[in-house]
Amino acid sequence: MDTIKIEQTKKIVIDSVEYIRSSDVSTFYADLADKQATQFTILISIICGIVVFIIGATWWWNYRGAKQQISEEISMNKETLMRLFRQQAKKVNDILHNYEQKHKNDKVELQKSINNQIDKKTKHSQHTLKESFDSFEKSQKEELEKSLKSVEKQIKQDQAELSRIFALHCASTNSHYNAVTWWLAAAKLYKETDNDYFLGIAIRAIEDLLNQIKSSEDNADWDDLIEKVEEVTPDIMRIEKDKIIKKMKELKNLPKTNLPTTQ
Repeated sequence: MDTIKIEQTKKIVIDSVEYIRSSDVSTFYADLADKQATQFTILISIICGIVVFIIGATWWWNYRGAKQQISEEISMNKETLMRLFRQQAKKVNDILHNYEQKHKNDKVELQKSINNQIDKKTKHSQHTLKESFDSFEKSQKEELEKSLKSVEKQIKQDQAELSRIFALHCASTNSHYNAVTWWLAAAKLYKETDNDYFLGIAIRAIEDLLNQIKSSEDNADWDDLIEKVEEVTPDIMRIEKDKIIKKMKELKNLPKTNLPTTQ
């Protein structure tokens, strides 16, 4: 008997589970949850829209109010200033009128005083204009002098480069004396253009060339070259200068040979 009741209970439970599975109860709750979520989203969107609208309306209202207030303040200040100006102008006109009526004889003096003030201001303006023109002329002159110096420096640099090329050519043809004279010419130009690097190269080149000269030429003017070496050699190259001068003095006392020059 108990076995039959248990079997019946199982059957009822199984039937109930099957009924639940076959029914739309789960679908119903799922749809209900989706609808609630959708409604909640719509509600949040509406609230956000209301907040944004309120903020925008508040800003627009404040902007319009501030703009209107500023316009009103400007208008009021403008009217106040115009009223004060008219009052002051009226006072000035009244004073002038009264002055003219009471002191007709002083009108000429007043005119003279005004003319004097105008003359003073005119002279002052002319003086200021002259100073401005002189300053402009001075600046233009300085700029022109600067440009001329730049051009002169460039010309000297080009001349120094040509002298260096001639010196190298003479050295390549074993015309050492002429090479020395051209290097000295280049060194002078390098010194005038503040080109210390190439000045040092020129001095060292002269020293090397002098060591290659074995006899003095008939037309060699070593005293003049010694004077030029003392003139162009910087203090920092004092040792090289002493060596060059010593070598030139030695060459000055050597037997002279009649060699052609290419300078």
